[in-house]
Amino acid sequence: SAELGSSDVVIDVDCGDGRSLYAAAAWVTRGRLAGVVRTEQLSAAQAAAAAHPDAARLTMHAGTPESLPLEDGTASVAWSIRALSAWTDPSRCVAELHRVLKPGGRLLIAAEASACGIGDDASNPAPLKTLLRSAGFRAVEVRRYRDGDARSVLFMASRGR
Repeated sequence: SAELGSSDVVIDVDCGDGRSLYAAAAWVTRGRLAGVVRTEQLSAAQAAAAAHPDAARLTMHAGTPESLPLEDGTASVAWSIRALSAWTDPSRCVAELHRVLKPGGRLLIAAEASACGIGDDASNPAPLKTLLRSAGFRAVEVRRYRDGDARSVLFMASRGR
């Protein structure tokens, strides 16, 4: 399930301006929220987080999807929204997402359809679905949807126990 609970620990990987993370604060009222941004974005992300009404529960970290600066089993939910095209090593990113999730933790990856594949056919979600399963994710689902004019794909999975 993609629903957020009030005590979840959420990680937003390659979170950019943090918009999705800040929106999650409305549901995650007792848990923690962490954003991972590229080093060059860290100062702006930290300033925005400090100004947010839920600043006490928000942290921003410099890192990449290939090397997440978080301890093993940290999160109950991790997501990456519209950042898949920036992943330089998708298998390493998937392994890192698996590592930082608690057993039973939930993963969401949302991407434009044109960027959700790996290899020659960038619009084919099957290779990423295979990578997720190979990394130990279970109940891997792929849903296609429209986001305005863009065709998008949502991957949902849970970390094996």
